[in-house]
Amino acid sequence: MSEAPAINEGQPVVAEKMTIMSALKDVLKDAACSYGLSRGINEVCRAVDKRQAHFVVLAENCDEKHYKDLVVALCNEAKINVINVPDKFVLGEMCGIATYDKNMKVRKKQKCSSVAVRDCPDSPAFQFLQSEFKKEPAKAE
Repeated sequence: MSEAPAINEGQPVVAEKMTIMSALKDVLKDAACSYGLSRGINEVCRAVDKRQAHFVVLAENCDEKHYKDLVVALCNEAKINVINVPDKFVLGEMCGIATYDKNMKVRKKQKCSSVAVRDCPDSPAFQFLQSEFKKEPAKAE
């Protein structure tokens, strides 16, 4: 019989250090489960205009430069934080619009240029992002 490894009670368990991208992935997954995401330029602009968004995630390689300028301008006006993600396929996968096979591997990636988080359950990842926003006030490039 193999024995389970002993846990030293005197040493604290070290959790994986949370980064902005890992926290963002968790928050987008939680928000998608609670129907709190607005995907696409039309829904994002509507959520920002109504001041319903906690923050907006924007892909840096958006097809239209004017879309990016519009979202950034609306977020600056409403004082809503913007997080930039390098690729729109990564953003599409993070917000759950990719197609998966039975082994949970991505079969088909979908593009998503912008996402607004309207409603999100309170989680450590969401609190981490909120603390990062307080460190750096709302600004967009």
